[in-house]
Amino acid sequence: MQNLVTIENPAVELVNGKAVVLSQVIASHFGKSHYNVLRDIQALECSSEFRELNFEGTDYVDKQGKNRPSFSITRDGFVFLVMGWTGPKAARFKEAYIRRFNELEAANKLLPDESKIKTRDLALMARHASELVNMQRRVIRLQSSLIRVRSMEVRRLGGVPAKPAAANGQMVLPL
Repeated sequence: MQNLVTIENPAVELVNGKAVVLSQVIASHFGKSHYNVLRDIQALECSSEFRELNFEGTDYVDKQGKNRPSFSITRDGFVFLVMGWTGPKAARFKEAYIRRFNELEAANKLLPDESKIKTRDLALMARHASELVNMQRRVIRLQSSLIRVRSMEVRRLGGVPAKPAAANGQMVLPL
């Protein structure tokens, strides 16, 4: 399973043998609005050839289930994009990302060719596993809230605990 994304472990993944990072990940990691990162990418004064090679348009599904624009960005695109971002925090992030790009590309060179084909699938599985963990956390929070609400209802009814109904196993609260 993929490690937690931290400043020391940026979310760079291998896609078709190239290390890339998604624009929404960069936005989150740098504490910027994704809209502003997209705007910065559009405003880059680079050649169209460089843009095509290093900023691949893609989509992702947001928390509301809507498709949103994004970019899959190579190491060169990343460096070009964040080069203008300044300050000590930005410097630490840049160093961490450059280190992670290098680690992934070096590790990929050691893999046999048949393993390289599966790298994208593994990265996708790791991302989905992370999303599942986040969903499970939300379910646990909702269950905890439900328990609190039920406890408050029991107290409101004079502390009489609910009893399971014989037929369907549902909880029955006395009126």
